[in-house]
Amino acid sequence: YLLKKIVASAGSLLDEVRADPDHPMRAEFDRFAQGFIEKLRTSKQYAKRAEKLKRDFLARPEVKGLAGDMWASLSQFIEQDAKAPNSVIRAHLANMFVEVGRHLAGDAQIRADMNQGFVVALASFVESQKSGVSTFIADQVKRWDLAQLTRLIEMNIGKDLQYIRFNGMIIGGL
Repeated sequence: YLLKKIVASAGSLLDEVRADPDHPMRAEFDRFAQGFIEKLRTSKQYAKRAEKLKRDFLARPEVKGLAGDMWASLSQFIEQDAKAPNSVIRAHLANMFVEVGRHLAGDAQIRADMNQGFVVALASFVESQKSGVSTFIADQVKRWDLAQLTRLIEMNIGKDLQYIRFNGMIIGGL
């Protein structure tokens, strides 16, 4: 009986605080929260305690299990929704991309900044991958069947191939 009274009283108090933006408990809570944040920011001891609480909480098997279950559930929902013909996620993504496109179409500065960013990123990527690309191309060329390659060239270049061969022979002879 006493526990029910305490819970009911606490519920009434919370309703009262929620209904009144100027309630003194709101100001008290704000002061407490600001003080707590300040202590976390400035006190190494507070920060260590908060970090330990966080680590202990996240290390609990129940939390790990809950996180795993939530991830599995979310993954399953996303996969099922993506397969559905009336996918909510697809509709939201499509709307988002259309809106981004509209915004980009109207803002030349953002387009220029993005283009510059792409140039820098691609230049860096190409620079870091060029040896791998050249090795890939060389490996592909080594695998070509010479007879098949000759047929493909003759089919695509046609009768002009004989002139290319003749010119190559003349230039090679010089």
